[in-house]
Amino acid sequence: MTIQGARTAVAGFLVLVFTASGLSAAELMVRVVDRTAGAPPLPVLEVMLQPSPEGKSKGSRTAKTNARGVALFSKLKAGADIQYSAEVTYKGVKYDSGSIRLTEKKKTTTVELPVYETTTSPDALTVPAQHTLLRPRRGFLEVREIYLFQNRTDRTYVGTREVQPGLRSVLEFPLPKGFTKLQLNEGLMSCCVIKQNNRLIDTMELKPGRRVVRFQYLIPSSSRLSFRPAVVANTDQYNLLVSPALKVTNVSGLRDAGEFKAGAEAFHRYDARGLTPDNSASIEIFGIPGVRPSLLRPFSLVF
Repeated sequence: MTIQGARTAVAGFLVLVFTASGLSAAELMVRVVDRTAGAPPLPVLEVMLQPSPEGKSKGSRTAKTNARGVALFSKLKAGADIQYSAEVTYKGVKYDSGSIRLTEKKKTTTVELPVYETTTSPDALTVPAQHTLLRPRRGFLEVREIYLFQNRTDRTYVGTREVQPGLRSVLEFPLPKGFTKLQLNEGLMSCCVIKQNNRLIDTMELKPGRRVVRFQYLIPSSSRLSFRPAVVANTDQYNLLVSPALKVTNVSGLRDAGEFKAGAEAFHRYDARGLTPDNSASIEIFGIPGVRPSLLRPFSLVF
């Protein structure tokens, strides 16, 4: 057999192997696009391509963008079980593409990886809606906070002040004295959250778009709790949902909106529009079970 014939045979064998295993070679073009208005292409940025946790591919690779902002990855495995994700860091912020699936029918796949310029202006931060749920727990009041944050600009908000070397405060949530059993439920990662002086500080940047944040905690009960909404930014719609097992008095700055059902659970709803962090809305809660009369004392849940 000639050398040319041997090469042809090897190539044919490799085709058979890939076909038999359901895999084929493909290439991926990752185009890094700066979505901030007026921004130029981004050359010489390092893009990392790594296997998606859901896929069966192994090993990570890197490539740099060219003058058009495109990073090329060739000789990649493609198939139903092969998934990748692309990641780039731009101005200190990490961006990722999400899951990328390469198919055998398409030799070249092109994906866009959006990035943004940064801003430290808090004007980028708004809250279209905030919900607070109050439930009795024997000896405690359970407080659940749900925030819908939105960055309506075309820049990533990276916070205003440095709270630790290299870390800026992006979102800050006031917590009352004596709180316990804090749980981070959604939108907050333990790696990026700092508890400091009765404040929960999130250092994760807020990219353009929306983010839901949910957390909860308990407050030791007493005869009465004076509660004021923990508004952290200009809030379009605020809803306070109070369990019917609790009693309410001295409502100020909140509208009585009647009964509200969340699934099978009923609440009494109080709401307000256009609340700001310096709002004066308040409500007094009493009737929390599990408090001995001899230990009744006023307690302020004002942030």
